[in-house]
Amino acid sequence: MGSTATLFKETKSFMEMLEGEKDSDLQIQEIEEFIDMREELIYDIKPPLSQNEQQQMKQLLEWNSDLLIQFTSLKKSIMKDIGQAKLKRVTRNRYITPYAQSQIDGRYYDKRK
Repeated sequence: MGSTATLFKETKSFMEMLEGEKDSDLQIQEIEEFIDMREELIYDIKPPLSQNEQQQMKQLLEWNSDLLIQFTSLKKSIMKDIGQAKLKRVTRNRYITPYAQSQIDGRYYDKRK
């Protein structure tokens, strides 16, 4: 099996896995492994390509745009989770130590003596 066929098969199975997987940590690990494997396969592809390989490459380019959309969506989801975690941490710290932070309540301090 040539590099193009292997890349096509692996990309197809990866896209199916992405749609089924919901755990973001596991997804990130799978994405990293896929990108490493994909990079090696792309470097192994040598022209000239047969008609079948050209069709597979066109399909791979279409899937690539779909993958970018899914990766962007995953990134936004992770950024949202990080933001929520930071907000929870700040809220928890404010609740635990309510007087640790100075609060501006409109008092006027005269600097003159």
